[in-house]
Amino acid sequence: MKRLLTPIVILVAIHSFVIGVLLYVLGNKLFALFGWEPVCNRFFFHQVGVFHVVMAGIYAWEYSRYHSVTSILFAKFTALTFLTVEYLCFTPEISILLAGLGDGGIGVIVAFCHRRSMKPE
Repeated sequence: MKRLLTPIVILVAIHSFVIGVLLYVLGNKLFALFGWEPVCNRFFFHQVGVFHVVMAGIYAWEYSRYHSVTSILFAKFTALTFLTVEYLCFTPEISILLAGLGDGGIGVIVAFCHRRSMKPE
């Protein structure tokens, strides 16, 4: 599992980086793909985009420096919780639920691989 954890962390970091760049650059066009109304202020997209890019850097830095995935697990399970509550209580759109389930799934995969990588082979 040690061999599998490194590429998974790299893919998670790339995923967050790409999502961040897409949100920053495309903003409302990306929202339109999901059928959402445009947001007038681009600051929202810039803020969320930069946040995702920063998180990608934190994931890569933490793993390369400490072989830890705490930041990934914290972010993914926080996203799962937030998006599930958002879906159930405020915005019952399937894309929100799927995003939450996707983040939760990534968290489970990372947690599983990290736990397995800690066991002696």
